Amino acid sequence: IAELTEGFDNRLLELRDQQEQRRRLAIMRFEGFRRKYPSADYTPHVMYRLAQLYFQQAEERYILDGAEYERIELLQADDNTIELPPFPQKDYAPSIAIYREIVRDFPDYDFIEGALYMLGFCYTELAVGLSDPDDDARQTELFDQATAVFRQLVDEHPDSRAAIEANFRLGNRYFLLADVEMAIEYFSRVVDAGPSDPQYDDGLYWLAWSHYRNNSREQGLRYFAQL
Repeated sequence: IAELTEGFDNRLLELRDQQEQRRRLAIMRFEGFRRKYPSADYTPHVMYRLAQLYFQQAEERYILDGAEYERIELLQADDNTIELPPFPQKDYAPSIAIYREIVRDFPDYDFIEGALYMLGFCYTELAVGLSDPDDDARQTELFDQATAVFRQLVDEHPDSRAAIEANFRLGNRYFLLADVEMAIEYFSRVVDAGPSDPQYDDGLYWLAWSHYRNNSREQGLRYFAQL
């Protein structure tokens, strides 16, 4: 069994290495394309795909760094002379830079709402990853950046699927800030998308809680009853 497990692990590592090599090659080619054709019709789509590749790369690097951190943490349990490295953080800087460039330079891009959503998502994930009290100011700044982007998305592309997701995230943000009236506004938009939307049940649940916390308990209970 040990031999089979080792062989399986080695195969996974081999496949991961092959995938990373293909991704690096694609990144190199896409970077070359956008340098050569900075304003071509297809350029924003190349940039969008490039940002996705950088995002995937950051996610995988975070997982690997996390596994290494846990390995060192286990070693430290038996040897307190071993120092733990800083806790891994996600690096979305390349993706953020590209999404911002798409939003700034290609506002009519067919998937501009996707670029806006992913930009806001990256800011949010970076904010959530900060847990040190010394990072409170930076965390607030990132959440504020995410909020601004999500609001731009729902204002400029209210009928897009991404807008429903953004409305839900905005509702959550304002709920956590105890601004329940704003939370109600955004959760209501999620619910207005209808029961067929995947976010409907979550939106209804948090809309009910928002009304409940806003001293509209009867309204909140009516929404809870619809779940």
